[in-house]
Amino acid sequence: MKSILTIASIVAVLCCTVSPHRAVAQSARNTFYAEGYGNGYNFFTINYDRLVSSNVALRIGLNPISLAIPLTASYLIGLGGASNIELGLGLTAFLQARDGITGTGIVGTGILGYRYQEPNGGFFFKAAYTPFLNNGLISWGGIGLGFTF
Repeated sequence: MKSILTIASIVAVLCCTVSPHRAVAQSARNTFYAEGYGNGYNFFTINYDRLVSSNVALRIGLNPISLAIPLTASYLIGLGGASNIELGLGLTAFLQARDGITGTGIVGTGILGYRYQEPNGGFFFKAAYTPFLNNGLISWGGIGLGFTF
C-alpha cells in the first residue's frame, strides 16, 4: 500500500510539473492584433482573439483586401511567463479568388508557432507556420503584433 501511495504521489507531482497551464493567472483575456500574411493569406488581417480558458484561444479575423475571414481555435502550451507554443486549427472563408487559392469558399488552415502574451495585458506578439489545405498543402506563415487587455 505504501508503494502505491509513493507512485501516486510521484505521478501527481510530475503531472503538475509538466502541466501546460500558465503559472500566473491570466486576467487579460482579449487581444486585438494585426497579422501579416498568416491565416488570412494575403497581406494582413485585423483580428480579435479571446482566451476562453487558460490554454484555449478562439480568433476571428478579417482581411479587407482579399475578403478573407479566418476562424481558428488554438491550444497554448505555456513555456513560462508570457511565452507559449500555439497549436491551432481553423477555417478561412474566401469571398474572392487569390493566387494559390482556387476560388471562393472555405479552406482548412493550421497554426504551429510561438505566442507572447502577458497575463495581465500589454504587448502581444506571435509568429507561426500557417498552412492551408486547398487541393493540396499550401505552406504559409505569418507574424502578428497587437495589444492584450
